[in-house]
Amino acid sequence: MIEKQLTLTEQKTIRFYRAKGKYGFLSNLYMHPILFEDKLFPTSEHAYQYGKYKDPKTRAWVMEAPYPHLVAIISHNLFVWDIVEKWSKMRVNRMYYILKTKFKDPHLAKRLLDTKETILLEDSSMDPFWGIGKKGTGKNMLGKLLMKVREELREGKIKTRKLEHKIYYYKCPNCGKEFEKNDPEYYDYCWDCYQNEKKKIYLKRE
Repeated sequence: MIEKQLTLTEQKTIRFYRAKGKYGFLSNLYMHPILFEDKLFPTSEHAYQYGKYKDPKTRAWVMEAPYPHLVAIISHNLFVWDIVEKWSKMRVNRMYYILKTKFKDPHLAKRLLDTKETILLEDSSMDPFWGIGKKGTGKNMLGKLLMKVREELREGKIKTRKLEHKIYYYKCPNCGKEFEKNDPEYYDYCWDCYQNEKKKIYLKRE
């Protein structure tokens, strides 16, 4: 198990939690499209939580949430019968492969490598498994997996994909707001307008 293989050896630390600021890209809520298991997800949080649901209709409903943090909130409050069997045994490996996919993006890979040898800590007081928990003694599994991916990037075990486009910021043609888009083939609108368009399509289907 990956969980048992990971240890902390570095001295300096970087704490992250929200998907904003210098280290916001480390958060699973960071708006960055990810193609995982032949499905396109808006964030790594969507990709991770997608595998948790037993009922396809509930899963599809949650994936339509307007903001990434709502996907996390709903998914953290499921009844045991709503969750796929053996989820606790498969969740770490799923997160690991999602993060490997996320950081194949060369721009994100560079930002992760720029953290050098620091300890990465998910500063979540509410999650003692993925984060450090309320007492600061949690397992910090997200931070550990990020450090594992960082090491594998450094060693060349993870190959980043090539991007021809180097422009990061675009103006939304609908509302005019500037937004970050790492790969031009994904979104044409900012996140809010993109969600509104999805809702219009959904209502038309009904």
